[in-house]
Amino acid sequence: MPKLSFLRVHRAWADWLVMAIGVAIALAPWATKETANQPAVLNAAVIGFALMMLGELDLVHFRRWAVLGQLACGAWIAISPLIFGYSGSGEFRIWHLAAGLIVLLLGALELWQYRQGGPKAGQAERETANRMEVGQRN
Repeated sequence: MPKLSFLRVHRAWADWLVMAIGVAIALAPWATKETANQPAVLNAAVIGFALMMLGELDLVHFRRWAVLGQLACGAWIAISPLIFGYSGSGEFRIWHLAAGLIVLLLGALELWQYRQGGPKAGQAERETANRMEVGQRN
């Protein structure tokens, strides 16, 4: 089995993708022209905004609670068509189901990376540089 060591390091692309998915979720009602269900539209806007903020927090500094929040938002948006009654037809439900599942997969990957102890890409280099600077000052 080949080593997948590149998966052990958390990369910024995952956080950017979560933020992009947050934008897609928030804009999905208008993109699919399905704005009649106002609670579903409000839900999409709130969850989309929450994912954008959680992705940004995770991009700045990895926090396990931010990833858990992403997982919760992903699960919520995936089951939202059943809760808000738009699971019968239309692209809106497909957007939310697909986006929710992708967010769940990304969150699971990030938690796995956290458990593996892998640093964020670039973090190890910054820590090494900081240690060198401190050592050079003495």
